[in-house]
Amino acid sequence: MQEEIEVILQRLHDAPRTCWIAEDDAGPCGYLLAYPSRLGAVTPLGGHFCLVSNADTLYLHDLAVPSRMAGKGVGSALVELAMQAAAAWNISSSALVSVQGSRQYWMRLGYTAMAPDLQYAANLKSYPDDAVYMVKRLCGS
Repeated sequence: MQEEIEVILQRLHDAPRTCWIAEDDAGPCGYLLAYPSRLGAVTPLGGHFCLVSNADTLYLHDLAVPSRMAGKGVGSALVELAMQAAAAWNISSSALVSVQGSRQYWMRLGYTAMAPDLQYAANLKSYPDDAVYMVKRLCGS
């Protein structure tokens, strides 16, 4: 599930403060692309981030860690950075679309399945069949 480089570069341009890259001595070893959104909204696969001024949710769109870093906590550390940023911005929830059998991983991080807003249901269908919209309420919300 790789998206076009142009789409990724546009996301980095549109939401630089909510995109993180982890590095080690060998170079990049993971990234998380996120953006401020509204609870229930889903970005379609390959779609551009739809930034909103009244965000209540940090939408985690893409978390990737190479196989050489599997099991070393890089993904969880990136998510924790994002949650700290969301708390600092008084964002009350985080959301994502779980794909490629990652639902259990996200559940361990406190996410639960939820139906997206009806107007975004078609966007969820742009992902593989196992896609699930998931939400985590953040402290103080």
